[in-house]
Amino acid sequence: MAKALTGFMQSSPRMRNLLLAVLLACGLLPAGTSILELERMIRSTTGKSALLSYSWYGCFCGIGGRGTPVDPTDRCCQAHDCCYRTVREGKCSPLITPYTFTTDDGHITCSNKQSWCERETCLCDKAVALCFASTLPSYSHSYRFYFKLKCQGDKLQC
Repeated sequence: MAKALTGFMQSSPRMRNLLLAVLLACGLLPAGTSILELERMIRSTTGKSALLSYSWYGCFCGIGGRGTPVDPTDRCCQAHDCCYRTVREGKCSPLITPYTFTTDDGHITCSNKQSWCERETCLCDKAVALCFASTLPSYSHSYRFYFKLKCQGDKLQC
């Protein structure tokens, strides 16, 4: 099922956008969230869908995170979680903070003309998108949709 859905979503950008719209309509993604910007960043640097390729990857990608990262891609997610923690300490909500950025041939620029929360959220997402691009050779489909109960140990340590 996951393989069929992945192929379907990769072959049809309209369907990918429709899925994101459905998630928005169902309240699963707040409108104007950084999640949508993160999807665009990751697609621009890796060619992969954040939702399908990274949302349930390893022990740290997606919601939560504990134990030891399973590989370099999962370490990118661990670092991203730590970055978001720092942003939250600044009284921001990075999951629902929209921001402005541009991309040019995989190069991401976060706008300087936005609030501290918006810019820092953008910089966290930029870092994880570039990290994912650098770890593409070690990306393992076996860690996609990883069973999180296998992740043993302490919660996120930054």
